[in-house]
Amino acid sequence: MTHVENGVASRTLAEKSDPNADALRNGVMTTAEAQRLIYEDKISRYLMPGTALAFGDALTFRVLRGSNLARCPLFKNAKGEIKHSGRDWSLNDWYTATSGELGEAGNILKKIRRGDMTLHEAKPMLARELADVVIYLDLLAAEAGIDLDQAVLETFNAKSAQLELDLFMTPRGFVREHRD
Repeated sequence: MTHVENGVASRTLAEKSDPNADALRNGVMTTAEAQRLIYEDKISRYLMPGTALAFGDALTFRVLRGSNLARCPLFKNAKGEIKHSGRDWSLNDWYTATSGELGEAGNILKKIRRGDMTLHEAKPMLARELADVVIYLDLLAAEAGIDLDQAVLETFNAKSAQLELDLFMTPRGFVREHRD
């Protein structure tokens, strides 16, 4: 397993002769570089069957959940008034908040599509709105008593199995399994 801890890969992934494979093999690929390959949909070229990639320094749903629950009682409305404990909203309230943020992200995408701005220009705004979606979605899950770490892990792996794919998530990263 290649492990990325504190931004540096520490074990070999694949025996390829190109700069990305060499960086992974030599343990000098940063977390950001590995994530870039993932986001560019190129990581599968370097992650061979029987190997794994783990991110020890990545944000987890558990960290988000703890931070969310700690912050809820501190939340103030636009008038500066403490408004809720985090436990006084219903599932529908949290769903509405999540949907509202997703709608704001959709509005940004609409503006990109019609040419009002480029993705590059809109990226910081879009990132904030998508982050708001994740934050509210975690609060919705918390209210419903759902452990998102476990739910996402199980759902991702069930879908991989259903589609007969060899890529599965672990609590610290992902792995490509050998298929016989």
